[in-house]
Amino acid sequence: MLQIFPPLAEGGSRTVRGEDLSATCDYPGGAARAYVRVHLITSADGVVMADGPGGGRASHDGTLMARTLRELADVILVGAGAGPSSGDSGATLSDEPEEARSEGCRRRRRERGQADVAAVAVVAEHADLDPRGALFRDALVRPIVFTVAAAPRDRVAALAGAGAQVITVGDDRVEVPLILDALTEAGLTRVLCEGDPLLYGRLLGADAVDELCRTLTPCLIGDGLDRHPWPGPVSLPLRLVSVLAGDGVLFMRYERDRSESQDP
Repeated sequence: MLQIFPPLAEGGSRTVRGEDLSATCDYPGGAARAYVRVHLITSADGVVMADGPGGGRASHDGTLMARTLRELADVILVGAGAGPSSGDSGATLSDEPEEARSEGCRRRRRERGQADVAAVAVVAEHADLDPRGALFRDALVRPIVFTVAAAPRDRVAALAGAGAQVITVGDDRVEVPLILDALTEAGLTRVLCEGDPLLYGRLLGADAVDELCRTLTPCLIGDGLDRHPWPGPVSLPLRLVSVLAGDGVLFMRYERDRSESQDP
C-alpha cells in the first residue's frame, strides 16, 4: 500500500508492506489501561459494511488491512449482534499459504510479547449466544463473554459450560468502564472493536474510543440502509494520523484528540 499521509520530508509517498505496515498501524506503546481502537469498513457513500472489506468485493489491500489490525490486537471486542467467528485471530500479512501465514503471524505476535492468537470478547448483555456455535466449538483460545447480573442464569451456565470465561460487568446494563477494567486486568490492553452500532454507541458514550480506523472501499451502496455506525449525535475531536491507499481502498487512521481539557 502507499502511504500518502503523513507526507515524506522530500514529498511524495512511499510503499508500505509487511512488517513496515504493521509498524505503521501499531498501537502506542506503554499503555497502562485498555486502549480501544474501532475499525469501520464503509462504502464510498458512507454505508457501514458488516461483511468485510468490499462487502463481497474484497480487495487484496482491504483484506490486508483488516488482517493487520487483527494481528496487532490482544483482543477483538464485538457485540453479540456482530456474528463473531471462532478463533478470530485474523492475523496474516502476506500472500504465503495459509499455514505459513499463520505461523508467521504467531512468530510476530510472540516477538511483540503477545499470545499466539488474539482473544475474542463478546458483549452479550442477555447472554444470548449459541453455546454450540463456532465461537465455542472451534475457538483457538477461551472466549470471553461480558454480560450482566440480570442475564438468565441458564444461559450464563450454558456459556460457561461451553468453555467461555463469563464476566459480569453491570447489574442490568453493561458498563463500559467495567469491561475495560477487566481487559486491563487480564493484560489485554490492545483492543480492536469490530462491534455493532449499540456497542459503538456505548463506547462513545463512555468516551472510551481512543482511535478510529476507517477502511473506505470503492463502491456505492445507495439509499435505504442505515448509514450511521452508532445511534445519536456524536461530536468528538479526532486527529488524523495516517492515510494509506491501495487497490482503490483508502485506509484512514485517527486518534482521539484529548488536547482540549473538558474542565476549564
